[in-house]
Amino acid sequence: MQGNMMMPEYFKENGYETLACGKVFHNGDCDFPGKKDQFWTETSPKFWNQMEAHIEDAGYGYRGHMFYPFPAGGGQLVEAYGEDTIVNYYQKVNRFYSLCGGPLEDSQIPSKGMFDEQIAAWAVNKIKEKHGKPFFLAVGFLRPHVPYTAPKRYFDMYDPDSLIMPDIPTDEMKDIPMYGKTLAFGSSPRGDWYDIQQVKGAHRELVHAYLACITFVDEQIGKVIKALEESGQMDNTIIVLYGDHGQHLGEKHHFRKQALWEESTRVPLFFRIPGAMDEGKSSHTPVSLLDIYPTLLKACQLPANEKNQGTDLSPIIRDVSIRREKPVLISWYYKNFAVRSEHWRYIRYRDGSEELYDHRNDPGEHINLASDARYDDIREWHRNYIPTEVALPSGSTVWEGDKMEQLYKLWSETDSVPTWLR
Repeated sequence: MQGNMMMPEYFKENGYETLACGKVFHNGDCDFPGKKDQFWTETSPKFWNQMEAHIEDAGYGYRGHMFYPFPAGGGQLVEAYGEDTIVNYYQKVNRFYSLCGGPLEDSQIPSKGMFDEQIAAWAVNKIKEKHGKPFFLAVGFLRPHVPYTAPKRYFDMYDPDSLIMPDIPTDEMKDIPMYGKTLAFGSSPRGDWYDIQQVKGAHRELVHAYLACITFVDEQIGKVIKALEESGQMDNTIIVLYGDHGQHLGEKHHFRKQALWEESTRVPLFFRIPGAMDEGKSSHTPVSLLDIYPTLLKACQLPANEKNQGTDLSPIIRDVSIRREKPVLISWYYKNFAVRSEHWRYIRYRDGSEELYDHRNDPGEHINLASDARYDDIREWHRNYIPTEVALPSGSTVWEGDKMEQLYKLWSETDSVPTWLR
């Protein structure tokens, strides 16, 4: 992070006891070799190393990874296309592994519960302990991350036949630039959308499973909140609840994150700051997760970190009617950006191709207005927030291409864009 002090380290340096469990960073409690002890006073054990033998032997990703288990049989696409598409996670790439979901019976779940249940239990125990210092507790739940598995009772809360499915026009991709189409393709051999549409009911099953996983993790969050209430610390504890990315469920013919559209980049963000909030209200002004760090420093009366690129959200939290003019910048892969203002989303890919959506009239982002001259001023205003100097991907000294570039060149040279992306 180029010498910048990460948030848990900053709080620890300023007298806080820092504790972490679950997926706080991408790979767990720390993504930076040698930094773990600088970040955290204490971290949870690796729950996924406590898997019982009968669950390990079941295969399909049960072994040794925090996101699993898979549904029995490996999931909808594995069952439809054959077991040769799925192998041990650590030996080969399984291109279908994340496009699956389904209910789990008790026999398919570790005796101490799903990983999120174990994470919640660890966090609850830490809240119950006596702390000699103020504490910073980071609780990283996994669901609704893929695969969309949860105990069966959460699936039973929803009637699959009554689900409201995503609104996906038949010509959804006709005005999307080539680079956007490469993002929508996904990871399965013939493309995620194509493979899912060939399996009867698979799309609806994935939506059902996603809702079940949200309900499951909501209950785990409730356990942590209840522990705070019962500990008597609710009125002197700041709570921030957020997701690290969104999720497509077929919108833009896409079934993952890893894109620049609304479904990938919009996340829930809740603040509870006792005595300093416009209680129970929502703001519609776009903000960034980068804003959490400076907001917490302000709320905890700690010195500002001058290297922070985020903005203190305290004024908006106190009065949700406040708007800010500066939009939010989002990036994915090298030199691809989205700029989100209150009413517009502007996307610019590395070749200069563009998308522009009016969220007042088109919240589903179905009509790309980038080529409409009536919106030139709006497009130009948003374009001015795109960086003119962009660093190379981490660890690179020269630009060597990526998956987007490979698909772009293949489709351009052979006129082979899949029909479902045209």
